[in-house]
Amino acid sequence: MYRVADMWDDAFRVAKQHGGANAAKQVAYVWSKTLGGDSAIRLLLKLGLLEQCVDYAAESGAFPYAFELSKHPSMTEKLPDLYLKQAMHLEDEGKFGEAEASFIKLTDRKKRC
Repeated sequence: MYRVADMWDDAFRVAKQHGGANAAKQVAYVWSKTLGGDSAIRLLLKLGLLEQCVDYAAESGAFPYAFELSKHPSMTEKLPDLYLKQAMHLEDEGKFGEAEASFIKLTDRKKRC
């Protein structure tokens, strides 16, 4: 109801109070997707859910959004893990060329570190 009315503060509050931490995380994730970019990162930092939402996006297969959120300096250590998850996801889908590209990005990042 609150999400449809674009009352995200209230939707998050109700999810947190009555649905628990997982429901609140999901509402924050969807709320951040409506904002996008730096606004989404600022919101998730304010809520203390940036890392959890990066993980949630990766688990959901929303890798472009996971990479968008991981642009924040505090998330750079998550990039190798994201590339690995993406490569494994693509491999499971039979997209071997794309999976190979993700594995290459992963090894390139590890060589630089």
